[in-house]
Amino acid sequence: MTLLVANHVNFLLLISVSLANLYCSVHTFVIPTLIRHLLFVLEL
Repeated sequence: MTLLVANHVNFLLLISVSLANLYCSVHTFVIPTLIRHLLFVLEL
């Protein structure tokens, strides 16, 4: 029983870590792109 709970917790931790990594990579990619677009629009 304890092993099952531990496996479940590990699984949830793995999911949350991968979601956090995805979130970070999306932010580091999307935000500079948005800033570049804004600068481009402002220059027009």
